[in-house]
Amino acid sequence: MLEHLDELRIADVATFLAVSRSGSVTMAARQLDVTPSQVSKAVARLEGYLKVRLIERSGRGIILTDAAKHVNADLEELVRRAEELPKPRQGKTRVTVAGPSYLAVEFIPHLANALAPTHFRVLEAGPATIRAYAEEGAIDMALTLSAEKLPRAWVSTKVGPVKVALFAPPALAEELGKKPSLERLREIPFVVPVQFSSGQVLPGEDGFALTRGDRTQGHEAATIGLALELAAACQQLTYGPELAARRLLAQGRLVEVKAPGVTNHVDLYLHANSERVLARLHRDALRIMADVLKGHPSEAD
Repeated sequence: MLEHLDELRIADVATFLAVSRSGSVTMAARQLDVTPSQVSKAVARLEGYLKVRLIERSGRGIILTDAAKHVNADLEELVRRAEELPKPRQGKTRVTVAGPSYLAVEFIPHLANALAPTHFRVLEAGPATIRAYAEEGAIDMALTLSAEKLPRAWVSTKVGPVKVALFAPPALAEELGKKPSLERLREIPFVVPVQFSSGQVLPGEDGFALTRGDRTQGHEAATIGLALELAAACQQLTYGPELAARRLLAQGRLVEVKAPGVTNHVDLYLHANSERVLARLHRDALRIMADVLKGHPSEAD
């Protein structure tokens, strides 16, 4: 029954044996620090390889089939032999993360440092691209400043609030004075957001108190990083996350404009594919990101 071992995943065998010993998919998931969905998929793959049913579900949990009882000893021996093989010198997990570049710059270096030897592959992407990547199975995790509707296997967790504010170059801010009215701001050009979808460049909204149509339009940009750079260079306003503006604020090229009703907060989310990201890695990433957001990053336990 155990032919073509090169096609068999030893991890799936070990997962099934954990279910067999514990008598529960949920208990096996806890022991292995994965999700119940990952356990069920591993058992299903092994059943597909062996071409037999291994477990049956009942009101009290799971029941081993006669086929499972027959092959159980062989599987135990297979895992024992696999564990005796020389281990790779370095075992690394690669996690592909998508998100806007300013969020990646802010958080991924801390994750990479604290979660070594995990390797991160980082992709620049906005919400629409992230949704497409998730549907295609091209990414494992994502960062956004909004709740996103992703495939069922994905878990979206709120990390914390991120400040969003109005920014201007110093000369323009001085001209506007303290707490300019929304009527005054209507007269000043804004760098406004755009997005590319289905082969077209479409207008976007950034959540500012004045809608796009109520503002004087200046330059357009698909990323907040570019919008901030354009505002700093061209005496225009832009509205966005303070995280993205920190470098330009520190350089004195931009300042915050404290106009009535224009400062707000949005929620930072970490999204993870529960079938591909270990539960412990997900928990540690959430904790580290929350610490970074509070200004005191820490390493994983």
